[in-house]
Amino acid sequence: MDENGILQGFNGAIAIPTPKNGLEAIWNVRRMYLGDDAKSLQCRRLVSPSGKIKKTMWETMVLSYGQARLKSQPFPNPDKIFQKMRTLTTYPADEKGLDFLSFSYMDDSRLEDTWLFMPTLRRVRRAPAMTNGGQLDGELTMDENGMEFRGTVNNWDWKLHGKKEMYVAYNCYDMFPPDAEDEDECWPKDLNPERIRYELHRVWVVEGILKEGLDHPYSRRVSYYDEDAWQPVLGDRYDKRGNLWRMYEAYGFADSCTKMRMYAGYIYMNLESGRYELFGGCRNLLPTTTVYDTGLDESPFTVQALRKSGR
Repeated sequence: MDENGILQGFNGAIAIPTPKNGLEAIWNVRRMYLGDDAKSLQCRRLVSPSGKIKKTMWETMVLSYGQARLKSQPFPNPDKIFQKMRTLTTYPADEKGLDFLSFSYMDDSRLEDTWLFMPTLRRVRRAPAMTNGGQLDGELTMDENGMEFRGTVNNWDWKLHGKKEMYVAYNCYDMFPPDAEDEDECWPKDLNPERIRYELHRVWVVEGILKEGLDHPYSRRVSYYDEDAWQPVLGDRYDKRGNLWRMYEAYGFADSCTKMRMYAGYIYMNLESGRYELFGGCRNLLPTTTVYDTGLDESPFTVQALRKSGR
């Protein structure tokens, strides 16, 4: 860590395999290696307590930079970018064509830069920076979006509580069958339990307490990470009153082709209302999920390329 608590010398794998404190532990998550680049087709379903489903699908491309690249040649990186991401919405019809471009930075205190192509206007607009605690229409905060923690590390006091054994979702190869319909996978207030596999596993336990004077929907977050891969498996979220409010659960599996642990999906559940936000599935509509190390270059990740998306 440097004097500001920012990870240095990251080599693209697991930065600190045996951390001595919570700050070292959370950097294993914040700088998780997910390939030099990736392409994915993704589905998100927001399920009301009554079982009503709102579905969104999109295509995503991610390009890693600097210390986050492990297999390919590095790109010039004078702006010290960590990742570039491009997301194109394909469903529903009234949102189809929305195209996002975002840059995240090695400097953890620097907010992401985001641009948006709006098909109704046929123009690119600079999107406002979403703060870590910002929320859209679902059950996650912006510092959770896409993974379990991607926010500003120094906004929290981190504590490492060592390891413990827990029954967690693990090796969920049959989570989303190709012929399953929405109603089979997404039940009111819960997922279909027959689809989820659990096993006893050792996990790291890391707690984050929001620093005084900062505003966030959560006052405290307790997360559980795979002992070997440092990928999140479970998380508890506490509201400003200190009450357990939401939970996060990831459904991972080992991919023998990529030699990586991947996600079949993950859920953010509101324990008070019963509403939840599920990422993953829709296999009857999306034949593939995520492919890593495809050889992406920088050309799709520019504002000029974003302008061309609607032509």
